[in-house]
Amino acid sequence: MIPLSDFPAIDAALNGTSALLLTLGYFFIRRKKIRAHKVCMLSAFAASSLFLVCYIWYHAYQGVTRFPRQVEQSALAKKRLKDYLESNGFP
Repeated sequence: MIPLSDFPAIDAALNGTSALLLTLGYFFIRRKKIRAHKVCMLSAFAASSLFLVCYIWYHAYQGVTRFPRQVEQSALAKKRLKDYLESNGFP
């Protein structure tokens, strides 16, 4: 079993692989290399699909990570929005 802590690195690698394959596929189709383009596109689809599965798996079991400043900034943004709306006549 793969440790949950390894999933962010796996996701990054799969996402990077998808981007690389899409770029290669673009260059192959511009050079009229249809078979190579098709292989790259199907491989990019597979890598992207695997990324999605890993991403969902990780977030299903990891849950939401809250950072201390994130909560403070969220509260501050809500207060500013409320103040702005009240100053412009919204209830």
